Amino acid sequence: MNRLPLYGTVIVLGNCGAIVWHLLILARLHSMLSEGQILLIATLVNLVPLTAVALLWTRFRKIAGWLLLVSLGIGLLIGTSSIS
Repeated sequence: MNRLPLYGTVIVLGNCGAIVWHLLILARLHSMLSEGQILLIATLVNLVPLTAVALLWTRFRKIAGWLLLVSLGIGLLIGTSSIS
């Protein structure tokens, strides 16, 4: 049994949880974003990884891998660049 789709699903769900957590913190810090805007951002940011997870369970695993690499890589670059 190939476990790649299962591992990819767990990683993306963890990433989605981290994104929601960060946006909830942003909302509590009295940001200029409304609740609707925060919901829109959460939906758009999670759309590509969740699409990639859906593709992992089909025969389009190579496309799903590239989508995951790009979307999670961009998040990693943004997160590491804001530290310094």
